[in-house]
Amino acid sequence: MPNGSVEGRVLREDGTPYYVQLAAIIRRRIADETWTIGERLPTLKHLVATFGVSPMTVRHALAGLEQEGLIRAERGRGTFVTAKPD
Repeated sequence: MPNGSVEGRVLREDGTPYYVQLAAIIRRRIADETWTIGERLPTLKHLVATFGVSPMTVRHALAGLEQEGLIRAERGRGTFVTAKPD
């Protein structure tokens, strides 16, 4: 459940899984160039704190975005934007 942070309130409690909502937020930020191609995303710990969700929820959202080809995780370096959504 969101922890009451400003970002956390963005996540709705309408039955849509949090990981789906979080992936949509990240996808939107890539599309509007808040995060540009080649830029490193915030850390897992930062995303957990920002959105008030569990680490597993963030990992699930990021895994879906990686499968879409929008981001790439590099062990020991971070997760980077690789493409904009269509």
